[in-house]
Order: sequence, then structure tokens, then C-alpha cells
Amino acid sequence: MNLPSTLLLLFNQINVDEDIESQLIFSLGYCFFLLVLAIVFSLFLPKKPNAIYGYRTANSMKSQEAWDAANSYWVSIFLKITVINFLFPAIAYFFFDTYLTLITVIATTITLLLTIPFTEIFLKKNFDKNGNRI
Repeated sequence: MNLPSTLLLLFNQINVDEDIESQLIFSLGYCFFLLVLAIVFSLFLPKKPNAIYGYRTANSMKSQEAWDAANSYWVSIFLKITVINFLFPAIAYFFFDTYLTLITVIATTITLLLTIPFTEIFLKKNFDKNGNRI
């Protein structure tokens, strides 16, 4: 048995006793938590590159201007995606009731990971290899 099927089996066993409404509440709560996190990030953008928080990649840390632009751009995508992520539990509720929470967590994780390549493309279009605005 491979890891994904083992995790799916484990997740299925955990949720056997949970009804669909409990899964929906948890899934919507998860999306709400991510939305609050996105709002907090948007209100408290990191001022300087640091080791604690912010959009930290090699391209974003090349200059202060690249850092500011990357964090501002990333948080704008993060906010939009977290709002869109509320659709996942709603759709899963009607079509995949058994795995509603699993589908929500996987789908939101994938969409959040997609913010990275979008932000990197933004940086490559707007900054040179030294972090200077083009």
C-alpha cells in the first residue's frame, strides 16, 4: 500500500463518524482561517527581508524594491485565492460528501501553492537578475 492510499484510508477512518454537516463546518472554518491569515498578512506586510515571515524566495530577496513588490503582489493573490477557496467546500458538499474535508484541504493547498509561480513570473517580468526594476 502506497502513502497516498494509506493517508486516504486513514482520513476515511477518521471521518466515518462525522456527518456531512460537521465536515462542511470544518471545511468552511478552514477557509475562514486562511482568509483571516490573508487579511493579517495584507495589514502587516513585512518591511524588510527577514527569517520570520513574508514571501521569501531568492528573487524576492534580491533588493528592497523586489521584496516590497513581491510581498504586495503575493498577498493580493493570496487574498483573492482564499475568497475563491470558499467554493471548494460548497462544491464538494454536493458532489463528494464522503471526502469533503479532504477535498477542501487538498484543493486549497494546491491553489495556495500556485501563488508561488505566479509571483515568480511577476518578479521576472518586472525585475532584472539583480533585483532592479526593469
